[in-house]
Amino acid sequence: MKVTGINFEDGTEVASLSYNIPITMQFDTKIALTEGSKGALYQEGVATPISDLTLATSANLLAAYPSTKRNLFKGVNYIVKIPAGSVTDIMGNCGNEEITYHYIGAYVPEPPADTLLFADDFTDPATSYNNFMLYEGDHLTPNSTAQSWQFDADNTPWYFIISESENSYDYCAGSISMYNPSGKSDDWMVTRQIFLPNTYCYLDFDVQSYLNNKKDSLQVYVYTDDAVYSGISDETISRIKTQAVCIFNGQAAPGSSQEGLTGDWAHYRIPLEQFAGKNVYIAFANQGTDQSALFVDNIKVVYKSSCLLGLNTKTTVVAQEEIAINGIVKITDETNTYETITLFLHNEEKTVSDTIRDTGLNLKNGDTYEFRFAKKAPLTIGEENTLTVGVILGNDTKTTDFTIKNLAFETTKKVVVEEITGTWCTNCPDGMVAIEHMQEALPRQVIPICIHNKDIYANDDYASALGLTALPTARVNRRDTITSPIVINTDTYEYSFTSVKGNESWMDHVLSELETEADADVALTKADFNRQTGSLTVSTRVTYAINRNGVAANLFFVLLEDGLVGVQTNGRANMTDPIYGDWGKNGKYGGQASVQIAYHDVARAVLAENQSAISGYSGIVPANVKSGEAINTTITFDGVLTALSNPLNAKVVCMLLDANNGRVINADVRSLADANPESIGELAAPAQAEVIAIYSASGTQLEELQKGLNILLMQAPDGRTFIRKVMK
Repeated sequence: MKVTGINFEDGTEVASLSYNIPITMQFDTKIALTEGSKGALYQEGVATPISDLTLATSANLLAAYPSTKRNLFKGVNYIVKIPAGSVTDIMGNCGNEEITYHYIGAYVPEPPADTLLFADDFTDPATSYNNFMLYEGDHLTPNSTAQSWQFDADNTPWYFIISESENSYDYCAGSISMYNPSGKSDDWMVTRQIFLPNTYCYLDFDVQSYLNNKKDSLQVYVYTDDAVYSGISDETISRIKTQAVCIFNGQAAPGSSQEGLTGDWAHYRIPLEQFAGKNVYIAFANQGTDQSALFVDNIKVVYKSSCLLGLNTKTTVVAQEEIAINGIVKITDETNTYETITLFLHNEEKTVSDTIRDTGLNLKNGDTYEFRFAKKAPLTIGEENTLTVGVILGNDTKTTDFTIKNLAFETTKKVVVEEITGTWCTNCPDGMVAIEHMQEALPRQVIPICIHNKDIYANDDYASALGLTALPTARVNRRDTITSPIVINTDTYEYSFTSVKGNESWMDHVLSELETEADADVALTKADFNRQTGSLTVSTRVTYAINRNGVAANLFFVLLEDGLVGVQTNGRANMTDPIYGDWGKNGKYGGQASVQIAYHDVARAVLAENQSAISGYSGIVPANVKSGEAINTTITFDGVLTALSNPLNAKVVCMLLDANNGRVINADVRSLADANPESIGELAAPAQAEVIAIYSASGTQLEELQKGLNILLMQAPDGRTFIRKVMK
C-alpha cells in the first residue's frame, strides 16, 4: 500500500492548510484509519507540533487538515507527518510506514485596501449593537408587514437582523416608515466616536429601499464633538439635528424584486476632508413620511496614506518568550516615488527598538516592500503584548499598533452548536447529517445540543430563550446569527455543509470559531448522580491561559440524553444529492416518509431555576484571573434526574459564557456514566448486557458496525438500557 498522488507535492510552496484546504493523498487501494490516528504539522527545527491534523478517508483518498486554519508563513519551512500504522487497507492490514512531506511557507499578508477607522457589515448583530447608538423618535406603530419583520414602536428604530433573502444570513441594517396609522419616521443610527486623522478620509456605504412605488430617502449627518457618548438622549439628538452637517440626502432605489435585497445595492463614497483632525459621530437617519423601508450595509470609514502595512506575524502564540516581526509595506501614493524607506519597531515601554533603513529604491504606487526586523521582540507570557511598527516615507510617518496574545498554555477549544429540531419536522434530517459530518470532520471539538420542539422530548422554553424558531436552525457558540445546517450553491445547485460566502451554515460558523484560540480551558471533572434523591453533583475547573482584570463570566449547565427512540418525519426521502446519505432517495431510508430512529444529544433540562434561564451562574469566576490558576467549583442540582429516561445515557455540558455578550468562551461535556464504573462494568459483560440496536451518530439505525462513530443501544437483564459509543 503506497501513496500514488498528492495535491501538494513534497517541497512545494503552501500558503495555508484548513478543513477547506486539506492535504489530499491518493493510495493504490481503498483505505481505512486505525482508531485514534492523527497527523501533525511541524515547523522545521521545532520538536513540538504546531497543530494536530485530523485524518479522514473516502475510498482510496486520505485528507489531512488542522481543525483551525494554519497559515504557513513565507520564509518558514514546515513538515507534515502521518505516523506509521495510521492508515491500513479496508481489511485492517498493511499499515503505512511514516509519511513525511516538506513544505515551504508561502503566506504573505495582503494589506487592506484602505486603513479602516470604522467598519460594520452587520454580519454579527452583537458587534453592530456595540458599534452604533440607536434613537427612536416617533414611537409609531409599524404596519403588519413591518411587524412581521420584528419591528415594534419603541425598540427597533434600526434593526440589525434583516437578511438579504429568505435563505441568506448576510444581514444588513433596516428602518421603516410603514405605520398604522401613517406618520413620519424619526429613527436614527449613530456610530461610536471616530477620529479622522487627515484629509484623505471618506465614508463608504450601500443603500437600498423596499417598495418600488415609494420614494424613501436616506440622510447622513456628521456631528463633531469631543465628548464620548455611550447612548443617544433627546438632548443629544436635538444637537445633532441642529448642528450636524448633512453630507448625504438621497433617494434610495428599490431592488428589481421586493422578495430580496441581493445584488441591488447602490454604493456611495463620500469624502470627509472637511472634518480632518476632528472627533466625529456619523448618523444615518430615516425621516420618511408614509414611505416603505430603508436598508443600509457595508458601512466603512477609511483613510488613505502614502502606504499600507501588513504584518506577517501570528497574533496569538503559546508560552513564547520572543517573536520575530516581519511584514509587507504596500505603496498607495499616486504621485510620489520613494528612494528611501525607514521602519522602526518598539514595545509599549519603548525599551526594545529596532530600525530598518533601505535606500536606492524606486517605490511607486502599487509596489510592495517586504521587511524583517533583525531583533526579536520579547514577550511576556500570559499577557497581551502591544508592539508598534512605524513606516517613514518622505515626510509621511505611519504607525500601526498590534497586539500579540501570549497564552501561558495551549487551550483546547470546543464549539457548542445549539439547534432546534423536532420529530415532526420534515427538514430536520438536514441537522442530523450536518451534526454527524461535524463530529466526523472535527472529532471531539464540537458539542451538539439538540433542543426538541413540540414533541415528546420538547424543551420549548430553552429554544425560545435562544431565539430559535425555524427548524432546523442553530446558534453556534451563542453567536447572534442563526444559521442552517446545509446550504445550496445558487450557481451549481449543489448542497454543501459550507457556503461560498463562508457565513451561512453551521459548519461555516464552527470553523470561524475555531480560527481563534480560547482564553480559558473548561473541564468537567465530576458528574455524579444519586439514584435515590435524583440529584446531580457537578464539579468544574476553569483555567485561564491569560491574565485578565474585569472578567465577567458565567457558567451554564445543560443535561443531555442519548438513545431516545422516536419516529422522525423524513422530507429528504426523494432527494438524490449524496449529502443526505441514508436519508436520501438512494439511502437506507429512501422513499420512507417517516423513520424510527434513536435521538442523541437531546436537551432534557437546563440546570437552572427555569428552562429559559440561559445566562448561567454568576459569581463563580472572579473578576480578576491569573493565567494557569485553576478556578474550581462544585454544584449540586436537586431532583433533576427525573427529566431523564436513563441517567447512564445522559451527559452534562458546561459552557463558560462571556456575561457581556452571552457568547461561549469554551465548553466541556461529560457522561454521567463516567462516574459509575459498576454500570460500565455491566455493559462490558456480554452475558449481562446485549446489543439490541446500532445507530450512526445522526441516529440512523444500522445493520452492523460501520466506519466511524457507532452508538450501541444495550439492554441489561433487568430491562435497563444503556448507550455505548464505539469507533470503527
